[in-house]
Amino acid sequence: MALSPKEKKELQQRFEKQLLPDLDLSFELNGEVYKFNFDKNKSGDYIDSFTQAVWGGYQDAEEWKKYGKHQE
Repeated sequence: MALSPKEKKELQQRFEKQLLPDLDLSFELNGEVYKFNFDKNKSGDYIDSFTQAVWGGYQDAEEWKKYGKHQE
Protein backbone atom coordinates (compact mmCIF):
# COMPACT_ATOMS: atom_id res chain seq x y z
CA MET A 1 0.00 0.00 0.00
CA ALA A 2 1.19 3.47 -0.78
CA LEU A 3 0.75 6.57 1.29
CA SER A 4 -2.07 8.90 0.34
CA PRO A 5 -1.07 12.23 -1.27
CA LYS A 6 -1.86 14.00 2.02
CA GLU A 7 0.24 11.51 4.02
CA LYS A 8 3.09 11.83 1.52
CA LYS A 9 3.04 15.64 1.73
CA GLU A 10 3.04 15.57 5.55
CA LEU A 11 5.83 13.00 5.57
CA GLN A 12 7.87 15.07 3.11
CA GLN A 13 7.49 18.11 5.40
CA ARG A 14 8.73 16.04 8.38
CA PHE A 15 11.63 14.74 6.28
CA GLU A 16 12.70 18.27 5.32
CA LYS A 17 12.29 19.58 8.87
CA GLN A 18 14.35 16.70 10.24
CA LEU A 19 17.16 17.28 7.73
CA LEU A 20 17.11 21.08 7.86
CA PRO A 21 19.97 21.30 10.40
CA ASP A 22 22.11 19.24 7.99
CA LEU A 23 21.21 21.23 4.88
CA ASP A 24 24.62 22.89 4.69
CA LEU A 25 26.56 19.67 5.30
CA SER A 26 28.10 17.78 2.43
CA PHE A 27 28.98 14.10 2.22
CA GLU A 28 31.78 12.55 0.21
CA LEU A 29 31.75 9.02 -1.17
CA ASN A 30 34.21 7.64 -3.70
CA GLY A 31 35.35 11.14 -4.63
CA GLU A 32 31.79 12.39 -5.22
CA VAL A 33 30.44 15.19 -3.01
CA TYR A 34 26.75 15.05 -2.11
CA LYS A 35 24.64 17.74 -0.47
CA PHE A 36 20.92 17.96 0.32
CA ASN A 37 18.85 20.19 -1.94
CA PHE A 38 15.09 20.50 -1.38
CA ASP A 39 14.27 22.00 -4.82
CA LYS A 40 11.47 20.00 -6.49
CA ASN A 41 10.10 19.52 -9.98
CA LYS A 42 6.42 19.98 -10.88
CA SER A 43 5.51 16.46 -9.76
CA GLY A 44 6.98 17.05 -6.30
CA ASP A 45 10.10 14.92 -6.71
CA TYR A 46 13.44 16.31 -5.63
CA ILE A 47 15.54 17.50 -8.56
CA ASP A 48 18.75 16.42 -6.84
CA SER A 49 19.26 12.66 -7.20
CA PHE A 50 21.01 12.33 -3.80
CA THR A 51 18.15 14.03 -1.94
CA GLN A 52 15.58 12.02 -3.94
CA ALA A 53 17.34 8.75 -3.05
CA VAL A 54 17.47 9.60 0.67
CA TRP A 55 13.80 10.66 0.53
CA GLY A 56 12.91 7.35 -1.15
CA GLY A 57 14.53 5.37 1.66
CA TYR A 58 12.86 7.54 4.31
CA GLN A 59 9.46 7.12 2.63
CA ASP A 60 9.89 3.34 2.29
CA ALA A 61 10.80 3.04 5.97
CA GLU A 62 7.69 4.98 6.99
CA GLU A 63 5.46 2.83 4.74
CA TRP A 64 6.96 -0.36 6.19
CA LYS A 65 6.38 0.95 9.70
CA LYS A 66 2.80 2.02 8.94
CA TYR A 67 1.71 -1.09 7.08
CA GLY A 68 3.83 -3.66 8.89
CA LYS A 69 5.89 -4.40 5.80
CA HIS A 70 9.36 -5.80 6.18
CA GLN A 71 12.09 -5.97 3.61
CA GLU A 72 12.67 -9.53 2.43
